[in-house]
Amino acid sequence: MSVMSSLMSIAPQKAIVEETGEIVNVEDVKLNTILAIKAGDTIPIDCIVVQGNSEVDEKTLTGESFLVPKQKDSIV
Repeated sequence: MSVMSSLMSIAPQKAIVEETGEIVNVEDVKLNTILAIKAGDTIPIDCIVVQGNSEVDEKTLTGESFLVPKQKDSIV
């Protein structure tokens, strides 16, 4: 298994739609859908923070596990 495949395998396959609370497959998330992501959750797909702030573990992106501060308009 390649490093990229290994990193992708730890990404969640489900996402929570903020408006309805519905749990959907990440493949079914439409552009401009707002997702609910709680502190400690793994971010399922590339997105932009629209509300709040937190620290994000970017190991699925960089392979290194350390926290990076994020706030409104941050790309995650």
